[in-house]
Amino acid sequence: MIIIVSSPSGGGKNTVLRELKKIYKKSCLSVNTTSRQPREKEKDGQDYFFVSKTDFENKIKNHELIEYNFYNGNYYGVEKKQLFEKIEKNKIVFVQIDVNGKKSFDREKIKHLSFFLLPDSLQALEERIKNRGGLDKKQIAERLKIAKKELKQAKNYNYQITNRQGHLKETVLFMKKIIDKELATLDKS
Repeated sequence: MIIIVSSPSGGGKNTVLRELKKIYKKSCLSVNTTSRQPREKEKDGQDYFFVSKTDFENKIKNHELIEYNFYNGNYYGVEKKQLFEKIEKNKIVFVQIDVNGKKSFDREKIKHLSFFLLPDSLQALEERIKNRGGLDKKQIAERLKIAKKELKQAKNYNYQITNRQGHLKETVLFMKKIIDKELATLDKS
């Protein structure tokens, strides 16, 4: 099963996915490829595959990506080969992508379950983005502008869940309940 998890920048995708991976032992996270520079403590091949802008553009030309997006000055995408290798080896593959990536999965008719994590409010989202560090006021404003557009696309997901600040366990348990139900349906077929 492929499970897509999206949210605006700062919406808690990484944290929620880390917790879900602890619950589902036969699962993995699809590692996206990006042209952006690694943040402090990020590791190549674990958090992202970090490549140059030129290398990413070559992957686009060679049709090596299921989806890609140019976001806030950098490319992000899911490589076909890497995703399908993970599907062969795991019961669940979690995929962290944005709303455009979700549309690409739909267009390619790749079966998946999708969740969109909503923030408590735009103000709470802004605080999360600021607290992550590494961005100036202009970049924060740009991410909030993009977030407003992304929030309008949440209706295109199977489930929309408010990931309230300080209530991680509640979000994860709610998602687990849905995933378990979907897995039970798959096991019967």
